[in-house]
Amino acid sequence: MRVENLLPFGAGQCMLLQMEGGAGRATVLLDCGIDLVPLCASKCLFHPTEGFGASVKFHHPDFASIDVESLDAVVISNHLNMLALPFLTEYTRCTAKVYATNAAVAIGRLMMLELVEYFGNRSRPVPFPFGLTHHGTADAQVAGALSYLYTAHDVEACVQKINGVNYHEVTDIAGVSLQAVSSGTYLGSANWIISSLSEKFVYLCDCCSALHHPTALDVMPLQKCHVCLVASPPPPLFSPQPQQQPQCYSYEQTLQEFTAIVGSTLRQGGNVLVPCYPTGVLFDLLEQLHKDVPLAHPALVVSPRANEHFAYTTICTEWLCAEKQALGFIPETPFVHTAMHACGSLLHYPTTAYQVFTSAQRNAVFATALREPCIVFAGHPSCRGGDVTHLARMWGSSPKNAVVLVEPGFCSADVLTPFEPLACQVHYCECDPRQQCPQLGSLIAAVRPDHLLAPACCVQSPSNPPWSVLANPEGPVTPFPERKADGSTATVVIPTAQARYHNADITPELGKALQTHSLGGDCVEIATASCVFETKDNRLVLHNPSLADMKLLSLTPHKHLWGSPLLSTFLNALLEAGVNEIAVEADESRRGTYVVTLRDTNTVVWLSPTETRVDTDYEEVRLQLRDIILAKCLRHC
Repeated sequence: MRVENLLPFGAGQCMLLQMEGGAGRATVLLDCGIDLVPLCASKCLFHPTEGFGASVKFHHPDFASIDVESLDAVVISNHLNMLALPFLTEYTRCTAKVYATNAAVAIGRLMMLELVEYFGNRSRPVPFPFGLTHHGTADAQVAGALSYLYTAHDVEACVQKINGVNYHEVTDIAGVSLQAVSSGTYLGSANWIISSLSEKFVYLCDCCSALHHPTALDVMPLQKCHVCLVASPPPPLFSPQPQQQPQCYSYEQTLQEFTAIVGSTLRQGGNVLVPCYPTGVLFDLLEQLHKDVPLAHPALVVSPRANEHFAYTTICTEWLCAEKQALGFIPETPFVHTAMHACGSLLHYPTTAYQVFTSAQRNAVFATALREPCIVFAGHPSCRGGDVTHLARMWGSSPKNAVVLVEPGFCSADVLTPFEPLACQVHYCECDPRQQCPQLGSLIAAVRPDHLLAPACCVQSPSNPPWSVLANPEGPVTPFPERKADGSTATVVIPTAQARYHNADITPELGKALQTHSLGGDCVEIATASCVFETKDNRLVLHNPSLADMKLLSLTPHKHLWGSPLLSTFLNALLEAGVNEIAVEADESRRGTYVVTLRDTNTVVWLSPTETRVDTDYEEVRLQLRDIILAKCLRHC
């Protein structure tokens, strides 16, 4: 088994997994995220509607470093980890099947379209990365892993190629089975289980044990796995408040801290600007806001896709927690924001730009929605594009106003740099539902993998504080190296367990010719067949032999040995043959293996589920033992 990291930790997820499948090696791409961290390092602002700013290039996985044509499947854990998917499906020769939950597909489509609205360059054509032009034709230039954003047409074409699945739905491809189970973080977010006959691999990505609106974390299917991969470092245990002593915060506490900041600012007559996505954490913020803060004026959500995000929450009942599912079946609105919108205390608009509204809408936006003091949720959380850039400049000059940074994954020190100097208050209140290191350690203890792969920063070392270290009670912990900025590979190889059996497909013609019969009293039906093995799409296929094959098959015996000799049967056969000086001991290094010593002739017999071996100096003894095993201990068919 081989795992390679294609992006730095904390910069979106993208990893390459290779494991033994049915008749060869299956290659699966784990997530396809985009790195938004360099976006915050830039001081340029971009707003296509207003026409100012510079073109933005995005750092995505370096698909030129892997053989995309050999990919068998791509699995997506959540909507944030599929933002680079159009680069793979539309600008390379990749033909792999892409799998994600239906909820992740729906939300991910809206997120990618919103990204295009914010940062898409309408005047400049998208350069074709990875040495390929559009739809897979050859190109002389290689743009590497830094490219301009894709287009809305690319997004729609990409989404059409994604296979939507439900939780616990099993899909077989390339000799392995894929299964998504809830990770509890976002709507439709999933941990993936990738299994073959000999191995079970678990991909943990952004798990959440807190009880909020998505389906709860599902732990039981993850248990008894051979390898468990922790895809990203857990969020910091301490809240990074500048110039303050670090304090431990849970997700519920950060939500309460957020509403305390909002309530205090509104009571002083100030406005609150919250740069965030129009999904995920926003739903929990609105619920906590409705519970704790009485709003004198409507809250406003500004996003090009806000209406579609809020509309989807009314039809996604199966992806919600049990409490909200019960409300959906009454029927009542599962989310508080639906009732808030119905009564006019929550409004959402595509943009605050004056020229995009009709004359009737202008009065509604500026005379009603933006009545001060108010709270506005706007994107993009990087503060480099979208309406947040306009609102930050408009409200940043007053000390009564406040900007609250709630989305994890963005460098809080760089987010507001383009707007400095700021007179308004700035609060860092990252509302991160993901498990912190202690909770993630408890999850790993419950999963109990044979082998744990974790980021190097989470493995015991002198530079890591004790609370950041993950332990594995069942086996070793291997540090996963981070991919460097110079593009050097970050790969881990784990020894693969040897498979004892392989699945094979039988053609209908061969199946009709098979005649089964009962094997003793063991309720086992068995059939003999003269057939040919063929490897196709990494799977074994059995079909009828051709005339040329029949000549080779005529040399095979008509009787076949089946099963493995039982220890008790072998010992009884030896006693019947007059062998009495027998010593038996178990081989502790190999499960199910026994060493039988015949003291009279100084002969040793190894019995295991896969082989029987005789070690003796006397050829007549070896032949006698062979006849005993064939006649008494094995079955013929």
